[in-house]
Amino acid sequence: TSSGPLGVSTVSIESGATLNLAGYSLSNDLNLKGFGKDNLGTLVNSNPSSSSAVVGPVALGSSSAIGGSGTLIFNRAVDTNGYGLVFEGIGSFELTNASNRIGTIASNSSINSLQLTSAIDVAIGSVGARSGLEARSALTILSSGGISINQNVELTSNGDISLRSLGALLIAAGKSVVTTQGNITVVTGKISNQGGSNALVVGGAEKVWQIWSTNSDPFNADQTIGDVTG
Repeated sequence: TSSGPLGVSTVSIESGATLNLAGYSLSNDLNLKGFGKDNLGTLVNSNPSSSSAVVGPVALGSSSAIGGSGTLIFNRAVDTNGYGLVFEGIGSFELTNASNRIGTIASNSSINSLQLTSAIDVAIGSVGARSGLEARSALTILSSGGISINQNVELTSNGDISLRSLGALLIAAGKSVVTTQGNITVVTGKISNQGGSNALVVGGAEKVWQIWSTNSDPFNADQTIGDVTG
C-alpha cells in the first residue's frame, strides 16, 4: 500500500473487513463500518516501526474500531456521526484535528497511547464489547464540549493522564481515573465528581492529581453555576 493506491474516491470499509496501512499513508476520504476482521479494527497499522498517516477525512457509518501495533495519525477531521469508536491493538493513536466530532470512545486493555481532540462532548463509555479506556504510556483528551467518565480510565505503566474540557467534566458514580506511575491533570469549566474520594487515584512516588477549574464562580451553591456536585 502507498499513498493513492485506491484512486481518488471515498473508500468504504465494510463490516468484517480490515484495511491495513502497514506503515504507509493514505489520502482517500474514508468511511468506516464495523469492528473489522476478528474485531481488531476496520483500519489498522500493523507496522510498529513506521507511522501511518490518514490524510483525508474519516466518517463512521456505524460503531467501529481502529487498531494495529503501529501509530495511526489522522490529519483531517474524524466524524463519528453519533456512533462509538473503539481503539484496539497495542499501537498509538493521534486524532488531534480541532474539527473532530468524536463522541463515545472505548478501548481494549493494551493500547500504547491516545491523543484525542473533539469539538463535541466526549464520553468514555461502552462500545461493542469494550468498556472504558486503558493505555500504557499516555492519555490526553481535549474537548471543546464536556467529558464524561462513564467507565473507568486507567494508565497501566509510566505516564500521565490529561483531561481538558471547555464544558463540564463528569466522573460517574463508582468510576475512576487511575495511573500506575504518573500524574493526572484535569482542566475544566465545571467538575461534577460523583465518584467520591476514589475518583482520581495516582500511583508512584511524588505523583499528584490536580484539578484546575476555569469556572469564574466555582463555589456558588447553585449547582447550575458552581462546582459543588460530588
